[in-house]
Amino acid sequence: MALAIGVAPVVAVHAQRDEEPEPTIEEDLARVVVDPIAPLAQLSVLVEHDATYHGPRDLDATTLIIRPAIPFSTWDVQQLARLSIEYEIDRPEGGSGLGVTEIFDLVLVPLGPGRLAVGPVLELRPDVAANPDGGEDGDNVLAGPAVGYVARVGPVTLGALTRTFLAPSEQRTSIQPVVAVTLAPWISVGVGDLELDWDWEEGHWGALPIGLAVDVVGDVFGQWIRVGVEGRYDLHDVDGLYETRVAGRFALLVR
Repeated sequence: MALAIGVAPVVAVHAQRDEEPEPTIEEDLARVVVDPIAPLAQLSVLVEHDATYHGPRDLDATTLIIRPAIPFSTWDVQQLARLSIEYEIDRPEGGSGLGVTEIFDLVLVPLGPGRLAVGPVLELRPDVAANPDGGEDGDNVLAGPAVGYVARVGPVTLGALTRTFLAPSEQRTSIQPVVAVTLAPWISVGVGDLELDWDWEEGHWGALPIGLAVDVVGDVFGQWIRVGVEGRYDLHDVDGLYETRVAGRFALLVR
């Protein structure tokens, strides 16, 4: 969170904040949960299973992801802090252990029909992720800027969140498209949390997935929850990268 102390006043010192009308949970929550920069406090637990991999080898993998998100304000500027911790239950080549940890802190500014988000992002990687081929030259720490914009047009939520990671041995940008349709106050359908990766050093895409996700929200004994399922297929045929992935999500929501 301290990463945003120097960023918040620079980004938002001249921004005029217009108060958005506060809809009820029943009217809005199914749309809010599909917006990665929405100021919603939540604790998400995801399980991702890579069922098949590109290439001749018969591989699979399973990853548990814990992802808390906390909105807060500094100098009357709204911000969103998010932590994502991966634990690799079953790695493609066998074994298990801590995976990638990502931290970002975004300044949120109302802009037009949507919301702009700008802030720093930090990625921490264990040796097995920094050097997947067994080398010793990978970087364990990557940092860079995150920029996003998401707007709502009727039942449709559109936008993108980009995160650029910079390190001596790696420079890449991850683009998370936001495309979802709210079918009812309790259900949304969209492309999910898929990410398109551009490798600046190599000059090509590292991942080109397509996906479909269904998210349902509801009130269980006074506690709002989110339950979702997602499927992805990576169009980029690179030996050793996942081909098909399925994921399940459960989240506790606080409004």
